[in-house]
Amino acid sequence: MKILIVCRDAELAALSGKSLKRNGYDVTCLSDISATESLIKQKNIQLVVADIETDEKECLKFCETVKKISNAPKLLFIGRSDEEESAILNAGADDWIKKPYRTPVFLARIAALMRQNGEDIRTES
Repeated sequence: MKILIVCRDAELAALSGKSLKRNGYDVTCLSDISATESLIKQKNIQLVVADIETDEKECLKFCETVKKISNAPKLLFIGRSDEEESAILNAGADDWIKKPYRTPVFLARIAALMRQNGEDIRTES
């Protein structure tokens, strides 16, 4: 299972990537959102986890870009308000998780997205 983490926060990306790798996922971290499209094509990414900390328009543009080139589900981190939850889903994300997150919840959300997408999942033994 190939997962792309798009995140400007190096600590969040490292923590998320470590949790996923420990559970058998093939993880690539990317800090530059503009390189997302080429990396998804190049690595045949199956799920995208992103931290888009700007406005709803950038989130919408990001989700549209991913959808245009891939059927990969999109899980977005949120951190500010409850209004973000609906805005992110309305922008095209498949799910969200609030920061800071608990690792078991993060992994469960990823597993659920992969099941919904008909993919094989990995879970900690």
